Amino acid sequence: MAPCLGRYQFGQDFSFNPGIEAEIRRDGPWLVLEAGGGAGTSYLIPIGEGRFVDRAYGGIVTFETDADGKVPAFKWNFGRDYRAVRIR
Repeated sequence: MAPCLGRYQFGQDFSFNPGIEAEIRRDGPWLVLEAGGGAGTSYLIPIGEGRFVDRAYGGIVTFETDADGKVPAFKWNFGRDYRAVRIR
């Protein structure tokens, strides 16, 4: 799932840490969500096409894919959807 690798930023509505940046990277065969500012690292466990469980917090991560197969954003659901848009 290489198209999802990169840096993203959550909006000001992200109640846990408004505007925080996060990186999606690989660690061997796994995808990892690493939040900036020491907020934490979590392995993403696949549960479907483009959908993962955030192992550390139990949230659901869903990658958005555009018509060109690029990933402009992802949603992290933890009681409600929080959207993070690609910045790099």
